Amino acid sequence: MPIGINPHNAQAPVYNHERFRAMRQPLVDNFNITHEQAAQRLTNIWQAQNLVERQEWDLQQEENDEANRLDQERRQQQEEECQHLLEEEQELTRQEEWKNNHNKFLPYNKVPMSSAIPKLPSALAVCKLKKGDYVKMYHFTNKGLAEAEASSHSLNDDAFALTKDDNSHHSFIPIAAAKAKETIIPDKDLMWAEIDEAPPLAPGHEGERMGQRACPIPPSVLNGP
Repeated sequence: MPIGINPHNAQAPVYNHERFRAMRQPLVDNFNITHEQAAQRLTNIWQAQNLVERQEWDLQQEENDEANRLDQERRQQQEEECQHLLEEEQELTRQEEWKNNHNKFLPYNKVPMSSAIPKLPSALAVCKLKKGDYVKMYHFTNKGLAEAEASSHSLNDDAFALTKDDNSHHSFIPIAAAKAKETIIPDKDLMWAEIDEAPPLAPGHEGERMGQRACPIPPSVLNGP
């Protein structure tokens, strides 16, 4: 039967006390000794019993410590097995996701963002781009972009002018766009140096080329007549 109280902390009773007289009396009568001698014998018996209980307690503690150690090792092993299974499941999930969405895991080049402020073409070019029309290459040359920037600072963005296109259709466009029409150079009259100022950018080199070129040619330019 397990011992519930630590016998190392127990104190021997004071058998000389009057309340233990009934316990001393049989020893006095049977062994013809005094009450003091009977109290000492009772103390010796208690100490002998306490010694046995201490040994049993120590053995019990060793068994409990060993059981706790084995239980801790078992729980730790279970946790490691669960962690291993979780990692395997995560790896299988990652492989399955990579298989279904491999583009998500492709490496990418850490191209620094350009600190230069991009220049926009004229309002006329922007209008054509929004409608999906062909845009002359002049709008994307350094001179065309410079004129567009100057016009944007000198004219009111809210002002419009009535214009007529090649099909005799009338429409309102910003005055800056109407004024820009007067200076636009046809593609056939551009010099090679001017054409080279507005080449299309190759994929993956936007950050590098933006600092060298004024502005990329939009897809609508390449698809034009």
